[in-house]
Amino acid sequence: MAIRDRSGMTRSNSEHATGTAPRPHPTDPLSAPGYTKRFDKFTDLVAGVTGVEVCRLALAGPEGRWLRCGHGVEQGGITPQETELFERTIVAGAHEVLDRAMDSDVEVDERAREAAMRFYSGVRLCGHQGQPLGVLYLMDPLPRELGDSERQRLRDFADLLESELSVTQQLSETRSELRRTHLLDAVTQLPGPLLVDDKADAWIRDLGASERVVAVQVHLRNLGAINGAYGPEVGDELLRLVARRAHAAATGVVIVGRLSGARLAVLLRLEGDNTEDNTELTAPVEALIAAMAEPTDIAADTVSPQLAAGVAVAPTDAQDGAHLIECARRALPDSDDASATSAIRFWRGEADVGRAPQARIPFRLHQAAERRALGVAFQPIRELGDQRLIAMEALVRWDDNALGRVVPQSFIPHVEEDPRLSRALTHNVLEVACKQALALGSGGPDVSVNIPAIELFQPVFADFVLAVIDGTGLPRTRVILELTEHGVINDLQGVATTLNWLRERGIRVALDDFGTGYSSLNYLRHLPVDLLKIDRSLVAELDIDPAAEEVASGIVTIAHSLGLQVIAEGVETPGELDRVRALGCDAAQGFFVGPPLDAVDTAAWSVQSQPRPSR
Repeated sequence: MAIRDRSGMTRSNSEHATGTAPRPHPTDPLSAPGYTKRFDKFTDLVAGVTGVEVCRLALAGPEGRWLRCGHGVEQGGITPQETELFERTIVAGAHEVLDRAMDSDVEVDERAREAAMRFYSGVRLCGHQGQPLGVLYLMDPLPRELGDSERQRLRDFADLLESELSVTQQLSETRSELRRTHLLDAVTQLPGPLLVDDKADAWIRDLGASERVVAVQVHLRNLGAINGAYGPEVGDELLRLVARRAHAAATGVVIVGRLSGARLAVLLRLEGDNTEDNTELTAPVEALIAAMAEPTDIAADTVSPQLAAGVAVAPTDAQDGAHLIECARRALPDSDDASATSAIRFWRGEADVGRAPQARIPFRLHQAAERRALGVAFQPIRELGDQRLIAMEALVRWDDNALGRVVPQSFIPHVEEDPRLSRALTHNVLEVACKQALALGSGGPDVSVNIPAIELFQPVFADFVLAVIDGTGLPRTRVILELTEHGVINDLQGVATTLNWLRERGIRVALDDFGTGYSSLNYLRHLPVDLLKIDRSLVAELDIDPAAEEVASGIVTIAHSLGLQVIAEGVETPGELDRVRALGCDAAQGFFVGPPLDAVDTAAWSVQSQPRPSR
């Protein structure tokens, strides 16, 4: 007998809703570049959160086929039994089979018995017009039943996935439509950034010993003025005209694409020795830009496109398409002066004097994060009573080949503004920190990890954190997440909900840098935190400013009344250590307590674990 609970899930051991399954829309988003990997990562996360062995995504493909990807997918096609379950889920909206071996509606053949996937729970996925697209489903070798909260979480994940699929479907009802709208610029019909990167990548991979790939990024400086004087339609036509001229003037194989706004990319595949000296390219590039900049008649006027060009060459300047295009962008002349007809500048590598090191940080930071090249150091946190090592804070370190040691103050602001960069950095640091704590044994220190403020407002942040921690095998109770005041003040209620959910699952939370400009003791009544870290700027003033001591004393008193532990940061001298101890702080960190260890190993931390001699 079917049972419908509050989540809308149909649960069944033997019966299911009758009816004809609506034919899902025949779209094929799994064929889009990169989408299968993205869906695989998504289902990995869902499987980790729900604790089942298999989580999959099944979508209706062309000609009625089912397309499948996800966590726990083995080789081979989809069984008839799975297809039947999908159709039942499409009809009912949500369907759960506690034990497939007892499901009399579906004959379980020997292959299904060998697979031993007896539990099934799925929810229907719909597109932007309400049409069914497919199924997000869980399977497990043991009979089981999801609780109400687990079913709701599966529904929440399905909602996120529907949004992703809906966007894909609106862009692409068929594969050809996807390619046309996603890879081509909608206005000019020129190849878009993705296709330009892919083409440059393919050419670089296939380079012969006497070939080079030249990327020319062209900025039409007076496009804004032309749009203002004659309308955007005229500006769009001018872009198309300039692109056609590039095709006509270029020698060898050429691709012309639109990157964004007033910028075009011209890719050239030319014969020539792969040397650092690109002087022989100056003449053909100048001829190309001159042809693109020829005057043209607009209405009753003659207008000259005013162009600037940045040039980069592979393989000497870059070894992949995206990097090559970026080098060409960075080589563009800085001046926006439109008085000159054209200006051309070649990329001269990391020693390029036209670019300040600070301007290169975002680009190189993305590369470092993708290569997991950012290091992690660990600073000890000690109890002030017996100086016992209780935790270690993970600190990001970045040593760049071109920029040298980049201090966190220079690159963390970029992390706070970029969700993709923030997620990559958080994943890397959290994973490394958990593995280090695990290597130090069950009696070792806990690990404290800073969380960028932007992460707190991502829809799957809490699930992501648990998935990373659980993936390392470290008990959740040994992890502390550090948040800054300025990262939570914009949405105290939303942040509190997320933190409560994490704390219920064993994660502790610390409020970092307390006592700075945003400081408000009122936050402590609304935020579910376990530890409070007094900012180093306040600690540094304890010896010289009586008012600072009064403020710090008040913070410690109120924090203790709320049951919070207090950690003093930035303890650099014996005097500061005595002061924070006298204030009643529970623990401290800083160079006097223990410096960060860049190369952390078990032996080094065994030494660090010994209490410092009493003074």
